Amino acid sequence: MKSSLFVLLVLFSGFFTTFVDANEAKLSELQDNIIQVDTLFLTDPESLPYQTVIELSQKVIRNRELYNANTIGKMFSLLADAAVNKGDLAKALQFSLDGEALIGLEAKLHLSLTLKVAAGYYYKGKYHQAKEIADQAVVLAKQINTPILLIKALGYRAMANAVIAEHQLALIDLQQIQQLLANYEQFNDHIHLLAVIANAHFYLGSYQTALKLYNKVLKIRFDQNKQFNIDQTYYNIARCYLKLDQLDDAFHAFNGAKQYAEKKNAPIRIAYAELGLGQVLLKQAKYDQASEHLMVANELFHGQNIPQPYLTTLLNLAQVAKVKGNYAQSYQYITQAEMLVNSTELTQEQIAFYQYLAQMYQEQGLYQQAYQAQTRYIERYKHFNHVHQHLPSELDPNNIASEKNRELSLNMAAETELKNQFAEKFNQQYQVIVSLAVVIALMVILLLSIILKHRAKRLNQQYDEIEKPTDILATPSQTKSFYQHYYKMARKFEYPLSVGYFSIDNWQELRFQFNKKVVEEVARIIATLVNEHKGEFDQVGLINEGEYLFLAPYQAPEQLRKTFEQLTNALKVQFFANLGEFSLKVGYDCQSPNVQDIDPYIFLSRLSESTRAEYSSYKT
Repeated sequence: MKSSLFVLLVLFSGFFTTFVDANEAKLSELQDNIIQVDTLFLTDPESLPYQTVIELSQKVIRNRELYNANTIGKMFSLLADAAVNKGDLAKALQFSLDGEALIGLEAKLHLSLTLKVAAGYYYKGKYHQAKEIADQAVVLAKQINTPILLIKALGYRAMANAVIAEHQLALIDLQQIQQLLANYEQFNDHIHLLAVIANAHFYLGSYQTALKLYNKVLKIRFDQNKQFNIDQTYYNIARCYLKLDQLDDAFHAFNGAKQYAEKKNAPIRIAYAELGLGQVLLKQAKYDQASEHLMVANELFHGQNIPQPYLTTLLNLAQVAKVKGNYAQSYQYITQAEMLVNSTELTQEQIAFYQYLAQMYQEQGLYQQAYQAQTRYIERYKHFNHVHQHLPSELDPNNIASEKNRELSLNMAAETELKNQFAEKFNQQYQVIVSLAVVIALMVILLLSIILKHRAKRLNQQYDEIEKPTDILATPSQTKSFYQHYYKMARKFEYPLSVGYFSIDNWQELRFQFNKKVVEEVARIIATLVNEHKGEFDQVGLINEGEYLFLAPYQAPEQLRKTFEQLTNALKVQFFANLGEFSLKVGYDCQSPNVQDIDPYIFLSRLSESTRAEYSSYKT
């Protein structure tokens, strides 16, 4: 009997120990998952590792009863951000809705998810729903006093109001945004905020303002090395160029968006870019090429539950088919578009659908249906032009929006000027008080004056000695600055610019074989020879050690190539027999950027790569 009890006790003890160990392992895993969710939630959304988010969600969402509402909400927010990065806007909306519906969320997290829902409805073409959700978000943001989320909420509401032709309401929202940004200047370089504000200006018809904001976003992306979603920025820039009828620039920007979308394997983003390319070619009357791009976009958008761009693609395809005389194909696209109209709201550009539909019915002899479609077009046209339809062209909604936005900017500038004037007067008064106090300590001032004069004299002497150095070149940071400036000016004013890349290909080997003093002397001699051989108006600077950038405005590449040949010969003569058996290897190339070269750094990278295969070498 005792032995039986002992056996049972041992078995129970073993079972209990196993149970405790299993529970501890489970708790440890739960804690690790919570920590990982919190860590990813604090990460820049554009930097989220897609596969990591998906794998973590499978652990958390499937066992959601084990986690609190905030952890589940953060997980849905991460899924929405990951889907946006891939361009899957339909999934992003669903994830946002699932997260926003949770009970017991922290106020700030709930507001963040609400904003994602507003964005999802907007990109799906549900503009009135987007406005309603944005209204709720504005109220919530004011309640919890979160400025950055309030600016986002106002931005989404301004976007929605602009699309549904509530221009005055959109302008009021933009005015509030400007006031908030004036009070919270730290948000002026926030990529997502600037993009939202730019979208609102775009749909108000302020295309130049939108273009400036998108270009600022592009600059920030390069400066902060946040290039994962740079395809979206290029796409938005291209849309502005398209509206401004700068078709070549629009084509190159759309093509840039496509290339970046392909790099990150985002099919839906590729579809947007293909649609844009098709629209540009359609405007240029290149119908066959336009059809090719639009067909790719049509295939990629099909079945993705994103009706807005899909509808635009079908309407453009119908237009191309009709121009080419293929009426049956055109009617097929219009019929497909008709099935989408019920699942989205038409923008001002898309109401042309009803005209296409009326023309189709008329040509088919269905006059009653044609009349109804044309009536519907007139109703929608009046909706989008209700206030300004009888005004002269200089007072159309687009120009009114631009003018009012310009006035808002001028008001902000005036306020800033008043603040500066006040600060200047305050500084003047402060200087007077300080001067009066200093007079009391005249002897100290006299001593300081003597010291400062002596120091200034010494600095002037040093400056005179190095004022015109022959062995110094611009530093890499200075080179970057004047390269960007020259490149931008050449594109803007359309004058020729030759860009040259000159490198000592075995510079690292030189550093390895010789001491620091010899290497520095070689660098000084090269700098001296470069300054002697460069043209009067050429700019030369260092990119890295042993790599030099030449900029020759108003010159052909052949002229710059002659300079490189002379410089190479001079180096050969200068270093012959000075470095023993060591041979310098020189590589160089020079080209002029064309209209397709939008990004200066991509162009420079391609130029430097062209010197890898071929170089001239000589023994010194």
